Amino acid sequence: MAEGSGTKRERVVATTSFKNPQVPIDQIPRARKFSWVPVEIRLRSMILCGNLLYLIPCSLIVFLGVAGWLTIPEEFPELDWMEQLVMVWLGAVSVFLAALVPVFLFVAYVAPLLEVPRRSYAVRQEDLNYRRGLFKNVASCAPFRRIQHASTHRNLFERMFNLSTLEVFTAAGRAFRIEGLSPETAEALRDHVLEQISKYQENEHPEGDGGTIKDNGVQDTD
Repeated sequence: MAEGSGTKRERVVATTSFKNPQVPIDQIPRARKFSWVPVEIRLRSMILCGNLLYLIPCSLIVFLGVAGWLTIPEEFPELDWMEQLVMVWLGAVSVFLAALVPVFLFVAYVAPLLEVPRRSYAVRQEDLNYRRGLFKNVASCAPFRRIQHASTHRNLFERMFNLSTLEVFTAAGRAFRIEGLSPETAEALRDHVLEQISKYQENEHPEGDGGTIKDNGVQDTD
């Protein structure tokens, strides 16, 4: 009975010691108070040049479709039904693609001009933040305690515009990627993230406590 009553008292003490007070909304740190750092404006030019590669074949397809529709022979009513069906199908496709041209031009050339200046990041003591979006604003936060790996890479267009991309990974996968960074900034952020990861791992698995410290590799692609 004594042991049972003692265990019961421990449970009561453990339950009553837990506190979860409410935090006033006005005391929560606001994201707009962060010192957000914008990405390099050169990213806008890189995106526009990359989209140009898609504009050329799309324009060629629309041109051929419209040209085929305008060159319908006068003897169309006398053609075989299969030939008439092909001509009508080509005309419908050309009209549909022509109607999509304004949408494509907006997404490929107008949206980057407005959206890229809205991309920014912020580094705090405990986490890394990133926000982007034009019509839909997305703000992501990756605590250093949850980050497992960080890497930088540069593709062909990024080399041309002297830019780099930082990718941050958690156990669930890639948390986010920050495009439009200068190579120096991307490497500095990567090294800072990996340093914070090592600190948290050392605190969670101190030497001599039977824990192991994982080595976070750095992956760079030039």
